[in-house]
Amino acid sequence: KYKGSWGAEDPKLQRIYWKVANSMVGNPHRLRQLFRKFDMDRNGDVSSSEFLSALLANHVPLSREEARMLSSVADTQDRGVVLYEEFIDTVARVSGQPNRRPNTADSSPPA
Repeated sequence: KYKGSWGAEDPKLQRIYWKVANSMVGNPHRLRQLFRKFDMDRNGDVSSSEFLSALLANHVPLSREEARMLSSVADTQDRGVVLYEEFIDTVARVSGQPNRRPNTADSSPPA
């Protein structure tokens, strides 16, 4: 239903994105760090189950139903994986947060 738009126009999903954005890990930098812990091969995606685990284990204030809904929307290619940079972009866009993606050639923090 939302594939491509991430449901960013849907009021229910907007509330869920706001919950993520306002959590302790909700800024783009922290979300990126969180998902990288689960992205062992550094290809930019995590499994849907890892996506759920990452959010719930880090006390993002979502119900299981909200987390499952978000995971379903975030699996844009119906492959059981979430491209987390796209998710981070959507959270930042919906919440109005700036989101500077790191240089993919060098993902280390600036000195």
